[in-house]
Amino acid sequence: MNYNFCTDYEGEITPIDAALDVLAKLLLKRRIVNSIEEGEMIYRIISGFDDVIAELVRGTQYSNDLIEKLDYTSGDTLRLIPVFFKALDITDKELADIYKEIGILYPGAEEGARDIQELLDTELNIISTSWNGFLYSINEGIVPNKNIYGTPMELDNDKYTLNEAEKKIILDSLEKIKPLNEIVLNESIKRIEDLNPESYLDYLIMKGIFFIDFAKIPAVMEMYNDIRPIGSKEKAKAVQEAAEKANVELKDVICVGDSSTDKDMLELIKENGGITWTHNGKNSILDSAHFNLMTENYYTTVPLVAIANSQGKEGLIKLAKSWSYDNLLSHLKESVDDEIYNKMKITLDNIFVQQETQFSTFTYLPDLDSEELASLKDKNEALRKKLRGEAALIR
Repeated sequence: MNYNFCTDYEGEITPIDAALDVLAKLLLKRRIVNSIEEGEMIYRIISGFDDVIAELVRGTQYSNDLIEKLDYTSGDTLRLIPVFFKALDITDKELADIYKEIGILYPGAEEGARDIQELLDTELNIISTSWNGFLYSINEGIVPNKNIYGTPMELDNDKYTLNEAEKKIILDSLEKIKPLNEIVLNESIKRIEDLNPESYLDYLIMKGIFFIDFAKIPAVMEMYNDIRPIGSKEKAKAVQEAAEKANVELKDVICVGDSSTDKDMLELIKENGGITWTHNGKNSILDSAHFNLMTENYYTTVPLVAIANSQGKEGLIKLAKSWSYDNLLSHLKESVDDEIYNKMKITLDNIFVQQETQFSTFTYLPDLDSEELASLKDKNEALRKKLRGEAALIR
C-alpha cells in the first residue's frame, strides 16, 4: 500500500520564510529600510504581535469585535503584511519576480520530491501557510498546483485600491513599528497580564495600528476579509481534503511538519492511525508526532516513504530503534525492487559518502526519556538555526 504524503513546506523543503524574505526585500527596494536585517526585524515585530493576538488576546476581554470577526489565528501575519505591499504599489508581477529571487530549496529537495512521486508512485501534497503564488512559483514542474494547499492572495484587485492619504497612513505606521521590540512568548506567558510593561506597551501600539487605524481604511478591511491564511486548523482540514481527493483514509496518510501551525494536522493523522514525523521540528510540536527527523538533506525523506509504503509504521519504528546508514539501506532493499533500490542508493551514497554530508537522525519519540528528549531538543534547535537562520526563529 502506498501512503498519501502530506508535508508542510517552509522548513521541510525550503529553508526560507517567504513572507519574511519578501517583506524585507520589498522594504529595502523601496528604501523604507536601510538593510535586509532592518526589514527582517519589522517582520519579526509583526509576527510577535500576531502571536500575542492569536494566543493571548482573541476570545478574552482584551479582544475587540474586529479580531473576533476575522476569526484571527496564528499565522495571520500573512493577512497583515500585504497591506504594506499595496501601500508600496507592489503588483502581482513584482511579487512573482521576488518569489523567483528568493526561491531556494534544500539540498536533495527537488530530486526527492520527484522520486517520491515518480519512483515510489506516492501522491505528494504541500500543506503550507505560505501564499499560493510563492508555492506555485517555486514548485513549477515539481509538484502539480492541484496538490498545493496554501493561502490565496492577489494584489491586483480594484477593491484593494488605496488613495494617497491612506497610503501615507500605512507607510507612516512603519516608522512607529521600527523602534518597537519583538515580543517573544514562552511557557511563562499565559495571559496578556504576564507581558512585561515594555512588551505590553508595544502590543498596544501595534493593536492601535492594525485594528484601529487600519480598520478605518475600506480597502484594508477588504484585504483583511479576503486573505485567509492557512493556519493550524485549516491545515488539518486541507489534509482531510487531500485524503478525500485521493480516496484514502486518514490512517493511510503520512504527515510531516516542523512548527506550531503544523500541530493540528500532525495530531489529526497521529490520532487516526497514520504516520507522523517532525522534520527538524520545533520543540513545541514534538509531542504531536511519532518520529523526529533531523537532516541537512531532504532526500532522506525518500527512503523513509519507501519503507513506510512497504513495512508501515512498524517498519519505521524498527528502523528508528536501530538507526544507521547500513540499516537504512537494508530496510530500503527489503522495501523496493532492485532497480529503484540501485537508483536511490546511488543518490544516497553521493550525499552521505562522496559529499560527506552529516548523516541524518531518525528517532522514535516515545522511546526517549526526559534527558534524551532534552538533548534532542537542543540538537533540533541548533540544526534549525544552522539551516534556516532568521527564519528558524519564526514560529
